[in-house]
Amino acid sequence: MATTTISDDKPIYPAVKWAQRKDRIYVTLDVEDIDSKAEVKLNNSTLYFHGKAGHENKIYEVQLEFYGAVDPKHSKELRTGREMFFDIHKKESGFWPRLLKVSGKVHYVKVDFNRWRDEDDSEEDMQDDRSLEDMMRQMSSGTTDLPDMDDLKAPDSDDSDDEDLPDLEETADTKE
Repeated sequence: MATTTISDDKPIYPAVKWAQRKDRIYVTLDVEDIDSKAEVKLNNSTLYFHGKAGHENKIYEVQLEFYGAVDPKHSKELRTGREMFFDIHKKESGFWPRLLKVSGKVHYVKVDFNRWRDEDDSEEDMQDDRSLEDMMRQMSSGTTDLPDMDDLKAPDSDDSDDEDLPDLEETADTKE
């Protein structure tokens, strides 16, 4: 009886989430603790990732061939402890029917509903994009203008649960 084992050297696909705006796409690779030597290539039509990640140092690899052309020069990448995020500018403005050139379901690619906006969403809904761009700019520059939280005090409140509780009364069961 033959047994088959999965090789630790064979790359696996990372979970990929994506969302889009008229002028850009957002791609997130859900991989924790990415090795600093990971290979990332973005060109006019593809995003390629290959590297070790996670506490088990598994090898991840994915090549995404985009539905349309992108502008790698104006695109940004952000690595965090839990994911790798890309803000990729489209060469031509407009909404794509899907992320990839190939049609059909790709099991490791999912829609990022936290970032998703439809074509008919209002400008007010797009305000979140500007905040995201500001955060990306701030994180990539290494500066943060966070307020000093040391002098914050808890506000006075009249919550009923702040009062002292009365002593418990003895019942017939507890008296001896």
